[in-house]
Amino acid sequence: MITLLLGACAARAPEAIRSAPPGDLSVKEAQAEPERFLGTPLRWGGRIIRLHNRADETLIELLALPLDKSGQPVEAAAGWYGRFLIRIERFIDPLVYEEGRLLTVAGKLAGIEARHIGEFEYRYPVVEAGTLHLWPRPEPATPWAPVYEPWPWYHDPWFHPHPWHPYH
Repeated sequence: MITLLLGACAARAPEAIRSAPPGDLSVKEAQAEPERFLGTPLRWGGRIIRLHNRADETLIELLALPLDKSGQPVEAAAGWYGRFLIRIERFIDPLVYEEGRLLTVAGKLAGIEARHIGEFEYRYPVVEAGTLHLWPRPEPATPWAPVYEPWPWYHDPWFHPHPWHPYH
């Protein structure tokens, strides 16, 4: 039973997202030598910063994060891994791929695009998207959990406060 449950959890992401390509190119390596790695298969992920819908394509700007063994970005990792752009040749809905969501892409390095972050010119590696995987939002804390008040105001199904009671 446990094996089946673990297998079902692992099957969420497509195979291209779960397995890293050989070489496992990093964002910083691609920035340093883009000509050398042009067309190299890669698998990167991170947090969505912005989405730019153009007439014939969409660019998604991501803050790069390291990936775990299933391909999901790890938010708790210390350090700065850079930024990159994903190019997709179709419309992407900004309400689905909203800012702050975690996303992983499998594709190929298409080049470098210079853009400004404030007044600083930043060289973004551009990924030609093959497979995208938008990770589900984390489950919120259980809102139904009982909150126990100190006596005598604790939650008791048989406790009926008087009209002057502050929790009435």
